[in-house]
Amino acid sequence: MKNLKNKIVVIDFWASWCAPCIGSFEALRDVMDNYKSDPDVVFLYINTEKISDKSISRAKQIMKDQGEGLKSYFDPNYRTTFSFKVDGLPTRILIDKAGNIRFRDVGLRGDNLQQVDRITAMIQLLK
Repeated sequence: MKNLKNKIVVIDFWASWCAPCIGSFEALRDVMDNYKSDPDVVFLYINTEKISDKSISRAKQIMKDQGEGLKSYFDPNYRTTFSFKVDGLPTRILIDKAGNIRFRDVGLRGDNLQQVDRITAMIQLLK
């Protein structure tokens, strides 16, 4: 994984069985596209499902269907999920350049443009 020090990190916790999670990928992809030339903003996707051949295959297919640039990591012992106190999906956590959690966005609210605007506003506040 890339060095995340001095970066704004957007972490998306999701699961393949979670329709709102998959519904939020379009907005996240749009935000990623807006920041693709900004080396200070990094996006991480963390699948919160129990690891099995089926869940890995399903997650890979969903990421492939969503387009280039989306890569998901699994959280095999739920350490990351628990340490960030994720209690709903999807959950987006935004971390500032100093490593502090600054925003927590849970659920899927609004249409694609509203989601893009909300996530973009959070990133801009951290710049």
